[in-house]
Amino acid sequence: VGNGARLDTEDGCYMMNEMINRHKPKLVSVDSLTRIHGGNENSAMDMAAIFRNAKLLMRANTTAMKFIDHVRKKGLINDLEETIRGSTEKRAWPDTIMYLEFVERGVLKMTHLKNRFAKTIEPFQLRIEADSDRRIAEVRYDGAASKTDTGTPAGIIGAIHHLHDQVGPDSVTAIAIAAILDCSHDTVYRHGKKMIAAGILTTRVLSAGSTGGKGMTVYEVQGSRD
Repeated sequence: VGNGARLDTEDGCYMMNEMINRHKPKLVSVDSLTRIHGGNENSAMDMAAIFRNAKLLMRANTTAMKFIDHVRKKGLINDLEETIRGSTEKRAWPDTIMYLEFVERGVLKMTHLKNRFAKTIEPFQLRIEADSDRRIAEVRYDGAASKTDTGTPAGIIGAIHHLHDQVGPDSVTAIAIAAILDCSHDTVYRHGKKMIAAGILTTRVLSAGSTGGKGMTVYEVQGSRD
């Protein structure tokens, strides 16, 4: 990249083609996408032209290309797809998109957001193990991602509206929301607490009734559906 390898100039594409043709890799990893072009990533026209050149290199050399890209910080109710910065062309062009995020020291979570030719795989974790004596680091499969991570704030809001319409406002409990989303109650409580603090959700406690005991807590979305 520092020597001029680019996808938006004739000389840059020529340089990349020469390197790929000489080494004949099965996979070309580009770190990162923003470093190999000078286009406007918010422009669908600019990004389409850049990816068109990438496709020409792939076909001419029978190779695949992997672009590492950076994402914006997740919003409170954003889906992962919405964290991809720039034009939607960056989501439309790739055959597959994988989202990598930090879980804890040495552990990363991989979410498969898109697969053009097959179903996406379930989220899983990777563990990075460093061996200072051997001076190597290994990446190992660390099992499926916890179900507590599968619910999203946007999904919770959608489930609240669905329950409100189908069975009434008094049935919008954490248990009912979790059942619709196939996630844990803890996920609903965790995201619900953040959205309550942000003024997106509110709660109310139902009367315990004649049987006594503690009343059920139900969720409501503040303001309009928009």
